Amino acid sequence: TGMQEIIIPFHILVSARTPQGYPLRATCAGRSAEVIMPPLAGATITGNELGEWLFPAPIRQLLIETAREAVDHKARMQLRLEVAAPELTILPWESVALSSGNQCWQPAIRDDYTLVRISSRSIHPPPPRRVAGPLRVLIAVARGHDAVADALGEALIEPVRAGLLVVDRLREATADEIVAELAAEPRHILHLIGECEQPPRQAARMRLGRAVTAGELAEFLVGIDDLRLLTVAGSAVESCIGFASSLHHLDGRAVVA
Repeated sequence: TGMQEIIIPFHILVSARTPQGYPLRATCAGRSAEVIMPPLAGATITGNELGEWLFPAPIRQLLIETAREAVDHKARMQLRLEVAAPELTILPWESVALSSGNQCWQPAIRDDYTLVRISSRSIHPPPPRRVAGPLRVLIAVARGHDAVADALGEALIEPVRAGLLVVDRLREATADEIVAELAAEPRHILHLIGECEQPPRQAARMRLGRAVTAGELAEFLVGIDDLRLLTVAGSAVESCIGFASSLHHLDGRAVVA
């Protein structure tokens, strides 16, 4: 048709937890709805449960009203989700826009509802780094995790022999030593192996000599220009995911847990 698609944004903000619960606020087309929701329960949470939590009656009512208007304007709804509560960022929110088999429910029942995650604090990622020669990798291993690093080293033997990678290992690594090593010699990938923890009502931390938060590590990495990818591996998987999520959020570089 050549005509530009009309997109109507439906913005949902999940704010930081208060003593009463999590404030949810939805805004669309100049209207808004607000609800305070209780904490999500359960170790594994399905897309269905997330959807029911994210769309309580007042927010769902606003969604239906604006969706009807979108149909009249031949427009498409775009759900824009902003999760400001750090402990909730790791949940699989994208699954609320999926339907599986016969378990169709709003909003997944409609193909023209897309979901995007946004962040008011997002840092622009650094531009791609052109690399001549092999990728340089630093494996930083916290005390007690050498067996994991040994297995990784064996897995990388072939690409190292082929000249695709240059791999160095920093044993019993502390945060200060990692930064000094990165500052002394350019690296493209930093692979962290250690133990993560998430104390109640506190940010996730990784033990690198001492407990280091993602915010502290992001500050350490300011000015380390060649680095483009960080990977976080170790015990307490959920805590590692939380640490990696916060690190990406604060640093802007790609982070994999």
